[in-house]
Amino acid sequence: MSDLHAYWEVQRQIRELEAKLERIAATESYQKDKELHDRLLDLVQHHGKSLDDVVLVLTGGLPKVGPEQASTVQNTSKVKGKGPAARNAQRPRRYRRPARVYRNPYTGETIKTRNPRNRALRQWMVEYGPDVVASWGRIETDAQ
Repeated sequence: MSDLHAYWEVQRQIRELEAKLERIAATESYQKDKELHDRLLDLVQHHGKSLDDVVLVLTGGLPKVGPEQASTVQNTSKVKGKGPAARNAQRPRRYRRPARVYRNPYTGETIKTRNPRNRALRQWMVEYGPDVVASWGRIETDAQ
């Protein structure tokens, strides 16, 4: 597309957007919102306050969290740089499956595993059935 055609296309888009603005400005809901906005600004100026002061009053003094505050938060990770260790330090920790302890009542053998595909556990499932073996398991609680 030549520069002249690009220029005409942009001019057409501008005309469409201006027509859309006029349609929006003609609606009753826009007129009401605009009137409220103007009155609020007049009220804020009359009392010598800023819009941030109004937000603090309306939110009960809750701190404002936004992109401008996010940039001031410092990285507390011990690993600095751009390598894989730094990327892993920034990732949230993955869920760790709880350890389960299975005790075979027939043989007295005990298996402690986080992986449900444990070789000995699968052999028991083939021999005794998955429902029976599942009833032998209990979640191990870490007493720290």
